[in-house]
Amino acid sequence: MSIKAILAPIQGIDHDIHALRGAIRLAQAHDAHVTALFVHPTEEDFAVTWARYGMVSPPVGLLAEIDHDTQQRTRAAGTLVEQAAQEFGVPIVPAGQEDVPPFSVSLRIEQGMFSRVAATLAAFHDLVVYNHEPVGVDVEPLDGSLLEATLLVARRPAFLAPKLVRDTFPSQIVIAWSGSIEGAQAVTAALPFLSQADNVCAVRVGESDYAGAHDRMLVEYLRRHEVPAEVRVVEAGQHSVGTALLSAATDLQADLLVMGGYTHGPVRQRVFGGVTRHVLKHASVPVLMVH
Repeated sequence: MSIKAILAPIQGIDHDIHALRGAIRLAQAHDAHVTALFVHPTEEDFAVTWARYGMVSPPVGLLAEIDHDTQQRTRAAGTLVEQAAQEFGVPIVPAGQEDVPPFSVSLRIEQGMFSRVAATLAAFHDLVVYNHEPVGVDVEPLDGSLLEATLLVARRPAFLAPKLVRDTFPSQIVIAWSGSIEGAQAVTAALPFLSQADNVCAVRVGESDYAGAHDRMLVEYLRRHEVPAEVRVVEAGQHSVGTALLSAATDLQADLLVMGGYTHGPVRQRVFGGVTRHVLKHASVPVLMVH
């Protein structure tokens, strides 16, 4: 799979610049187009929210305040796209225009529920890039509904880009490996990244029901794609699996962590299992998440 269309949902806030930089950096490496998506809800969308709280109508003046905030954020979104494009020297083209340069960026403004619109557009892109910071960073955390919409509804990989990332394309990649079929599917989705890496290491924490044979099949599969890789087994000891995984990623100087989904429990738990939640809270490196 090649990466030619990247979606970057933004909210018109300062931290959007990190998602835009991450998306454009990836587009530069793949000669791809970036669509920055800004969505503002309609009155009907707000009515649903009000109904949940038993309100028939919004408080006086609230709609005017929301409209003013939306206009400010819309202008801010345009300014941020211009800033990021200028930093990388990439042309800005109108959304939906044909015959544009492969490496380019556009701003698409839509109305509706953010997660619903993002899921619809994500289905027509190869990768979705979000800004994401670990716990302790002064920024609003990534909206779980957006991540769910990307992984579960659109079935597209999500690239979570923190602020402090290298300016180069990921070269030291760690795969969170359990030996499962879901883990193998995540590896396939990550091939555009793995094929350009200098080093690839699949880290398995402790024993697995799939150990041994699946480890060897993974290495063979990647070798057929001309990706040299190794499987490294680490022990969690007194720590959680998530802590052991991130510790191994740090030891290996990883600049990208590839993760798959989980198959046990209800839908939300399947995506945001214990290990996944820990990584979302504490990872300081980019994470490519696949379901």
